[in-house]
Amino acid sequence: MQNINSNTKFYDKYWYKLEICNSLAHIFREKNFAYAQSCLETIEQDYNVGKELLLKRAFITTPISISNFLDAKVLYNSFMHNQEDYAIRVASPTIGIYSNNKDWLFDINKKIKTESKFYQPLDCVKTLLGTNTPVVIVKRPIPYKYRVTLKNRVPPEFAKWIATNQTKIKIGSTAYDHINKNGWAHGYYFYVTTEKVLSLLSILIGANIQRVEEVVVDPNIDK
Repeated sequence: MQNINSNTKFYDKYWYKLEICNSLAHIFREKNFAYAQSCLETIEQDYNVGKELLLKRAFITTPISISNFLDAKVLYNSFMHNQEDYAIRVASPTIGIYSNNKDWLFDINKKIKTESKFYQPLDCVKTLLGTNTPVVIVKRPIPYKYRVTLKNRVPPEFAKWIATNQTKIKIGSTAYDHINKNGWAHGYYFYVTTEKVLSLLSILIGANIQRVEEVVVDPNIDK
């Protein structure tokens, strides 16, 4: 298992993430465990008689390795027997499992054959992320105090403000182009220098601000 220091609280809720590569990852999407069970039972019929393992879906037939099949069974059993809160995100062939129960994730890792990645914050980072004020952690000091994430559309005045106040804001070219052309801003973010600038923009685009995070330098850098 590869251990990786994370600088985020996943989904603003979970401290830990176990990431596994498995060609059957997609069967666990949206926790549709009835579908996952059906797929695994079908594959197991071939496994029990020594046939090539195949997953058949509509017009697609995918060969499955024995190790991936057995690991998928471990995941299925682990999910079905866990009564605690956890989340799953699938980006085939990778599955990410998010939880606040480190021991449960470690138990899964012990039972699977595939190499995995385990993400967790250092204690100093965990302390920062556990504060009431949302933070975004950066590797090096930057001249910006807040990161603002947008939603929906913003008024055309915002694009004009960006063009005339470039020392107060940092925004990607793609985000700016979309905002300038049609106001579409969902999911884009920008940085601002001060609380005063943030307050001004809150008046201008407040209804379309999705999230504001304070910029904090990684406390573990250079230690």
